[in-house]
Amino acid sequence: VADFGADPTGSRDTSSQIQAALDAAAKEWAGIVYLPEGKYLLRQKVTVPENITLRGDWKRPTDSDKKVAGTILLIDHGQHIKK
Repeated sequence: VADFGADPTGSRDTSSQIQAALDAAAKEWAGIVYLPEGKYLLRQKVTVPENITLRGDWKRPTDSDKKVAGTILLIDHGQHIKK
């Protein structure tokens, strides 16, 4: 998704860039769309085409390093729970 300009900081909506990467992979009939470590804000619906895998990074926490790291999807479709 980096080739499509996706922002891995979580500060900008990257829905269209991720969808563009998925659509480009679908034109090749199959493949993997890779999201490197980071936070990806999604404010729009993203559809993963058939025969495409959306894959991210993940680092398992250990006894010496408790930090969890990897790819995080921040999904915000503007729907809030009313109290």
